[in-house]
Amino acid sequence: MPKHSDEVKKRYASGQRYSEAATLAKRKKNCQRWISKGIKKFGSKFNYSEAVKQFETQKKPEVSITCNTHDNVFLIVPDKHLQNKFGGCIQCKRDFIKEKRIEHERPKFLNWFKKNRTDRLEIKSEFKGMTEPMTFRCVIHHSEEDYQPTKLMSPSSNSWGCSRCASDATGKSSRLDVQKLFNELQPKLPKRVKIHKIEFDEAASATRITLDCDIHGIQKPIGKSQFNSSREKCATCSRERLGFTESRLRQLIENGEKGYPCSVAVMEIEALGITALKVGVTTRTLEERYRESLKKVFYEIRPLEIDAYVLENRIKSKFFDDKDERIIKKGMREGNRWEGDTELYWFKCKKPIIALMKDFIANLKSNEIDYQKELDSIIIPTPFPRSSNFEAGEFQEPIPIIGIDVKTNEILYRFNSMQEAKDLGFGNISTKISIEKDRQTAKEIRWFKANDFDPNNIPPLKIPNAKPVYCIERKQHFRSTMEAEKEMREMGFAVSGSKISSVLNGHRKKAGGFTWKESKLSTAEIIAQDPNTFVDYRPPKNSNAKISVRLISDKTTTNKIFNSVTDAGRFLETSAGNVTRAVKNKSMIKGYRAELVEDN
Repeated sequence: MPKHSDEVKKRYASGQRYSEAATLAKRKKNCQRWISKGIKKFGSKFNYSEAVKQFETQKKPEVSITCNTHDNVFLIVPDKHLQNKFGGCIQCKRDFIKEKRIEHERPKFLNWFKKNRTDRLEIKSEFKGMTEPMTFRCVIHHSEEDYQPTKLMSPSSNSWGCSRCASDATGKSSRLDVQKLFNELQPKLPKRVKIHKIEFDEAASATRITLDCDIHGIQKPIGKSQFNSSREKCATCSRERLGFTESRLRQLIENGEKGYPCSVAVMEIEALGITALKVGVTTRTLEERYRESLKKVFYEIRPLEIDAYVLENRIKSKFFDDKDERIIKKGMREGNRWEGDTELYWFKCKKPIIALMKDFIANLKSNEIDYQKELDSIIIPTPFPRSSNFEAGEFQEPIPIIGIDVKTNEILYRFNSMQEAKDLGFGNISTKISIEKDRQTAKEIRWFKANDFDPNNIPPLKIPNAKPVYCIERKQHFRSTMEAEKEMREMGFAVSGSKISSVLNGHRKKAGGFTWKESKLSTAEIIAQDPNTFVDYRPPKNSNAKISVRLISDKTTTNKIFNSVTDAGRFLETSAGNVTRAVKNKSMIKGYRAELVEDN
């Protein structure tokens, strides 16, 4: 019999063959050697308990290793585990990269801060990365606020590390030098648009830019942010650009333009619970345009708009009989159509549509396209007829509106129409001035119809979705349960708004020791309450309320007061029951005399 190790002999004695026993013994030895190398390199960083069960060779298969630092289990080939700088733990790698990035970014930020902000700010917290908030103290206004270093450094964010400093800086920068601003904005204008005038609006404390479009004439004044966000600069041009393929293609042909780069894509979308093949054209990203409906992108190209609309129309023409109309029909049945429910096809069309798109792009440079001819053969997006029964409402005529400061009621804006306010960046004004909507705010501004506005009789601002409540014992009304909680807690009563709601719903009798019911007063009446009519009622202490305990040492004059018998017992390393008995029997407990602390 050949010579073998004791391990092999032991396995052989248990019934295994010599070859099998020798293989298993060798595998165990190699595993132990591998783990020893791992411990030598990484210390106690990893747990190999599962890897021992799975180990066969250094090269395969992958084994399960646990990172003790991150409690992260990962699979890796044993040999690669020893070669990898981080052992294969992705979390360790991320921590290392983050720490290196912090080491690199810290001096960069601190040097910038020293040059730009030490005259007005002090750093009050540790730097943990450009995007991790830091606390800064303003030496001018003596306030502390949190800001991300990257936003503090960004020239576009206008962040000073102090909201009051930023407000002061904004006020100064609002009065931009006209010529300087003109030189800045002029290169951004399309050929057909020029600057008519730039002026400072004292009422709005902002610079207003008036543009002159060769096609649509002088436009309404806009702010700098709206100017920068608009491609066409002219509001009318922008609205026209959002039309159907036919009108947009006609506009491009008439203006002799090619349009913007855009995406033409073949996609899988899901809408109204139905999955379909979509061919879409958009100047935005596909994710922005189709959002959660987009499931998969099969093919995407980026031509200019004029060519994209031609290609889209050719696809419509060739695959007209293969349109998938399930989504549009369901939307029409339910009265809730999905935006984009045209240009949907059966999935069998995916390959031929992609082939057509590839041929179109390949021949685009060599073939001269007759755009006018393509326009004449344009296909209307939907084959279904639709009726229109529009009735003009009260908002069809221009309605002058007024905007006031929420806190001071000072008049800040006067506009001839809601559209004028919208052009300056104030949205959803119609809902804010509706009586049914209780006159809420938009961008910290409160809006009224000019005809309804009485500066001497401004109705109080209601709390959204609030339920007025009445405290019976105190004879006091509150505008909401949360307002009741806030004011009662300021008076020292442990009242919870959610428990007040439970009382109103009949699920409990009292909240904070008080009885509550729904208030019938209006917001104005609640605000006008006379505090002298309130009753200074204090509810009796609950039987299960915490009892303050004083421990008096028998050896020293030291007194210790605890909020509850449980806290006192914890201090004495005994039970709360033993402390309660010591109080009741006036006996000593572990060298202390215990007594209750009377409320003031």
